[in-house]
Amino acid sequence: MRQLTALIVGGVALAAAVQGCSEEAALYLGGPPGPIADLQVSSSKLILAMGESAVIGASGLDAVGNATADAATFTSCDGSVAAVSAAAEGYAGFTTAATVQASGLGNSCVVVQAGGLVDTVLVSFGPVRMAITGPDTIASGTEGAFTVTPLDAAGAPISGTAAWEWKSSSTALLSIDIASGVAKGKSPGTAAARIFAPGGADAFKSVVIVPGVFGGTLAAASAVPGSLMRVDRAAAGSKFDADVTARVGTTNAYVDVLAGDWMLFAVPARNSTAATTLLLSNMGSAQIAETIAFTVSSALQDAYGPANLTPTLGPDVDVVKSPARNIYSVTSGLCSGGVGADCDDFFTITAGATSRTVTATLTWTNSAAATGDLDILWCNADCSAYTGNFNGAGSAKPEVSTVTIPANTTWRFWINNYSQTAVQYTNAKVTFSN
Repeated sequence: MRQLTALIVGGVALAAAVQGCSEEAALYLGGPPGPIADLQVSSSKLILAMGESAVIGASGLDAVGNATADAATFTSCDGSVAAVSAAAEGYAGFTTAATVQASGLGNSCVVVQAGGLVDTVLVSFGPVRMAITGPDTIASGTEGAFTVTPLDAAGAPISGTAAWEWKSSSTALLSIDIASGVAKGKSPGTAAARIFAPGGADAFKSVVIVPGVFGGTLAAASAVPGSLMRVDRAAAGSKFDADVTARVGTTNAYVDVLAGDWMLFAVPARNSTAATTLLLSNMGSAQIAETIAFTVSSALQDAYGPANLTPTLGPDVDVVKSPARNIYSVTSGLCSGGVGADCDDFFTITAGATSRTVTATLTWTNSAAATGDLDILWCNADCSAYTGNFNGAGSAKPEVSTVTIPANTTWRFWINNYSQTAVQYTNAKVTFSN
């Protein structure tokens, strides 16, 4: 148990003994300090650039906060990184002071001691500037290493290492190890490898991420728009997981099935039959992008044409729909009055012994910078009259229409291109719910 034997202010005793187990030294307020009980240091951590310096102050304190006369000593933990010397002008409010200056890059510390008490100030010195070297281009799925050269104020290299911290300007395009600077390409584009160092210096280097070469196989090297194309991954290739996308040239393709080791995509229309590439993106956990040569064999005619230009020749939905219950077709926006015009597409739906309720969902993508509109219409077997309903005909996207076809009756499902001259081509996708 603690016993306070006397409290002295300005040298005058104000209180007498309090009962207790043992005696302790007197406490002082404003008078001569008592023995050192705490060591106060001005900083716990310094982060400086080469050429900079900082002053550390230290004071011994007694039990009630009076500064003692104990002088502090300052010792560098690593003289090759941090040099310590007496501070010429001291540090206001502290009994003793020292100047800390860099001897080299890196992390060190300064040990402060007074009256048998010890404290530590962490010290980190970084470069004034930095220069990054590394690849200008990295293929998706491959690695490239970036390195850094620390520089002083005059631009001369500095020996030593610091606590570098690497970052990518876009983790969707380029991943980079925070400590080593080893980067891996992901999605195509341009990103920057950035590095930050103690003291505030930072630098960056731009890198272009290009698609890798697809090592798997295509079912064919070319196909007509609207047809399904199977792609199989290589034995050690990236999986076709849920977010994989496909693009033929500059045109996005609808993906019908993603099955891990293989996938199906619908060949899109393009305005050219010139050789191009199929780009597969976001493959596997590493989000790899790879390309393979591919050709769209017909610029604007889809896989069902020209039969589906005539209502009574439109193919049977139940025969041609994909494994995901979709039909993919193409309509042309340059067809107003031309021979072989493909403004509208027709498909056949037949009810059996009982009536059949069908929900059709239509969505589409137009050629670049266009906003053409498609509508759902229904007509009877020879398309001499509208039937069903028009709840899908409007400006909505997607268009959704539900009809009930009477038993033993054939209707025609009609994709109507409302904007016949607005776009060069439109890729359409129809999903049937039954």
